[in-house]
Amino acid sequence: MATVTILADHKGYARPRVSGDEYFVDATIDLNPHLAAGVEITASSLGLSTINAVHITGVEKFDTFLPKVLLNAADGSYESSSSFKMVATDLDGSNATASDTDDIGMVRIRVYGNL
Repeated sequence: MATVTILADHKGYARPRVSGDEYFVDATIDLNPHLAAGVEITASSLGLSTINAVHITGVEKFDTFLPKVLLNAADGSYESSSSFKMVATDLDGSNATASDTDDIGMVRIRVYGNL
């Protein structure tokens, strides 16, 4: 399972904050160990009950791996309304899915949802 760390805002609060009618949270995801089938991140690990949008806002090993959020090809939905999966592509020329032993590193995200 990936390690999720909620990041503190400028006031030092490390929890979801309101933005219009929904909340958002900034977090880092340590994608080690990485699973070839994807690492599932739950809303509850982010202090939320549902997930509406996920943005990747930073990548530690940008020249080695490309992390992505998986979407359902039929309708563009995430894993569920309360979780999403992240995978990584190996940028070694093969463009294969990163293996379980690869050191993917940290990914910074912003997630919008509800409490």
